[in-house]
Order: sequence, then structure tokens, then C-alpha cells
Amino acid sequence: MNQDLKNLQQKYAVNLFDWIDFDYSGDGKIGKSKVLVLGDVDDNFIFPIASKVSHLSIVLETGEMEKIVSYLSLPSNVSVYKELVDDDVRTLGDKLGGIVFDYVLIPSLTKKISSLVGNNLDDIISFIATNYTDDKGKVIIAFDNKNSFNTISGSKIDDELMTFTYDDINKFKKVIKKQYAYSDTKIYYPMPEYRFPLRIYSDKYLPKLEDENEMTRNLVSIGKFSEYCNSYIVYFDRKKEKSGNNEFEPIYVKY
Repeated sequence: MNQDLKNLQQKYAVNLFDWIDFDYSGDGKIGKSKVLVLGDVDDNFIFPIASKVSHLSIVLETGEMEKIVSYLSLPSNVSVYKELVDDDVRTLGDKLGGIVFDYVLIPSLTKKISSLVGNNLDDIISFIATNYTDDKGKVIIAFDNKNSFNTISGSKIDDELMTFTYDDINKFKKVIKKQYAYSDTKIYYPMPEYRFPLRIYSDKYLPKLEDENEMTRNLVSIGKFSEYCNSYIVYFDRKKEKSGNNEFEPIYVKY
């Protein structure tokens, strides 16, 4: 991956997730949620998220990021683990002391992470939800669209990253219901892409014709934005029982 792009991704990774309340009330008191992050993040991500949650566990993907994070003076509620190797994710429960998480976040779904938990979206999210979350746990993952307009136009796909299509996500939504009957899956659309998320749309608030560039306006005007946008954030809520409709649900975020 281009190093400048990787640095940019780490700098703006918090934008993918800091709109999530993590049960944080905003009154200055740390929330109750326990959060697991799989993948490389730096201080731009760690400190804002740590300020909202009771505990933040991070399993870094590369030794390079491990060295960078080792120089940080981390809050007491943050634990950082060495880079993902071998079957590290599958034995993570032992390493983490059996912690069950309220949220599992993957800021960038790489092939290295995928190789440890599954090759398709169904397997990846199902494995993580079943093994590392409680019965109301949430798994939130960002990745590129294999059929994005940019890709179709000839832009090279980073061979370190996993990509899935809009159809793949919709297939996952149907499959996962068989395992978690009351689960809910939401799709969010980071723009211009998940590595540089300045605006995050949803199915309830898609870009207006005046919001984005000409290419996006054209996709919106023909009803194809969801299929051909650059990236996705999949927000899977495991849920044990059917809940009411009064839960807070962000539909648009602008940074």
C-alpha cells in the first residue's frame, strides 16, 4: 500500500467510528463499552475512542505500527497487542483474558485479517460476532467496493485489501438472519472513501444532487449510488431479542 495513503488512512480512521456513541453519555464520564480493534491505528484514533469507552483493546496488524504505538503514553484503559500472526485472531480470546466485547471495529479489512477469520463477509462477521461479542454485540467493518465506479473505470485495486460488492452485503444480510434472527445490518457510505471519510451517508440519507462531485451526482440521479460508491461501512448489530424503534440511529455524519 502507498505509504502516504496508509498514513492518511490512519489519521482519519477515527472518522469512521467516532460518531458511534459507544454508550457514552457525553458528560465527561467514560462509558461502559468494551471495544476491540483489529488492524493498525495510531494516536489519532486511540485517544478519542479511549475517552468514550471503559476499555479499548487493539490488535495491531504490522510490527511497524507496533513500534510507533510503543512510544505513546497510552491511557490506562487501553491495551495494545502485537501484530497479527498465524492464527492469532482465533486464539485471541486466551490472550485477552476472556473479555467479551460490546463492539469489534475493523478500520480497514485487509487480506491478512481476512485470512485469519474467513474469506467472505458471512464468515468474517459471523466468526467475530460469535467469538468476541456479547449477545448484543456490534461488529463494524470498513472496506472498498469491488464494483466501484473508480474500479470499473480502471483504477487499480490495492492487493492488500479485501473488497466486496453491494450484492455481497445484501447476501450477507439474508444469510446472517438465519444465525441471528433479530440482528440488524446497516450500510453506511463514507465519502470520498473510507480512508478519507469526510461525510458518511446512509440508505436513509443518500447524497443530494448538490452534495458531491459530478460522478456521484450522476450515480444518485439514476439510483445507482449504493451499488457503485467507492467504499462501505457495514454495521452489524447482533441483538438477542427484538428491540423497539426508539434507538438512536445516525443517518448522516459530516466532518
